Amino acid sequence: MTVVPLPVLETPRRVLAVRGGALGDFILTLPALGGLREAGFEVQLLTRPAYGKLAQDFRLVSGWRSLEAPAVAGLLVPGAHVDAAWRGWLAGFESVISWLPDQDGAFQQQILSCGVKRFHQGDWRCAGPAPASRQLAAVIESVGAGADDRVDLLAGHHGLPEARGNRIAFHPGSGSPRKNWPLERWLTVIQQVQRVQPETRWLVITGEAESDRLPAITAAWDARSLPWESLHGLELSTLANRLRECGGFFGHDSGISHLAAVCGVPCGLLFGPTDPAVWAPLGDDVQVLRAAQGNLENLGPAAVWEWLKPWLIKA
Repeated sequence: MTVVPLPVLETPRRVLAVRGGALGDFILTLPALGGLREAGFEVQLLTRPAYGKLAQDFRLVSGWRSLEAPAVAGLLVPGAHVDAAWRGWLAGFESVISWLPDQDGAFQQQILSCGVKRFHQGDWRCAGPAPASRQLAAVIESVGAGADDRVDLLAGHHGLPEARGNRIAFHPGSGSPRKNWPLERWLTVIQQVQRVQPETRWLVITGEAESDRLPAITAAWDARSLPWESLHGLELSTLANRLRECGGFFGHDSGISHLAAVCGVPCGLLFGPTDPAVWAPLGDDVQVLRAAQGNLENLGPAAVWEWLKPWLIKA
C-alpha cells in the first residue's frame, strides 16, 4: 500500500500592526493591512477599539487589543514594567509594525524587550508628495509584502447585496471647521440634485464632532422637506454597511469620506486647506474639487453644482 504523505502546512507568520490617530489616519493604513494579509501573514492590531472591531469585522485582521488599555502605558516608557500577560502575548509575534510616533525609540525598545524579533517603524507623518496611503504602506516592504492595490477594501464582504440605488450619503463635518463647506451652501446644491433626481434619498452622517450642530442640521434638512435619514453616532462597522447601500457620497477631507471610499461608494469631495494629492482617497470613483487658495469660502454653490452634474450622471 502506498502511503501519501500529508502536506506540511506552514504556520502563518504573525505580525502585530500598531496604529492610533484619527479615523482617516487609520483608514489610510488599510492598504498596508490588506497587503500583509494577502502576503500570507496573520495580522493582529493594537489600536483604538472602534478601529480594531471594524478591521476584524471585515476580515482584514484576525484579532486586536486596545491601545487604550492600562498595560500599554508600560510600553511607552524605557525600562518600565510590562504586564506579564502582555509580555507573553507580544512574544508570540515575529514582527511589530508601528505607526506610533516614537521619536526617542522608547516604544521600540520596550517591544523588543518582550521577545519580538523585529520592529519596523512606519512613517506616520506623510510629509512627502505621494498619496498618504502609499507612504504609510512603504514600511511593509521590509517584511516582504506590498500594499493591497484594491481601493474598495471593504466592498463585497459578508456577501451582502450592494443595492447602489437612490441613496446618497452626506457628511457635513470633518476634523476641522476649516475643512468644512458651509451647510447652507451644501443644501443649495443638494436641492438641485433633488430636482434633477427626485427619487434620491439622503443619509446624513453625524458623530461626536457634529453633536453640538445636530439640532441646527436637523432643522435645516426638515425646513427644506428633503427625504432624509439621520445616521448619528453609528458604530463604524454598522456605518460601513449602510454606506455600501449607497450610490454616492458627498463630503470633505474626513475619516468618514475615507470610509465611504474603501466601501466602494462613488465620492464627490470638497477640499480646502489640505492637499488632495496626498490626503484624498484613491480611486476612479473619487472626484475631488479643491477650493481656490485652499479656502472653501471661495467656492460658491453654482460652481459646485456645475462640477457635480457630470459626476451625478456617471454615478
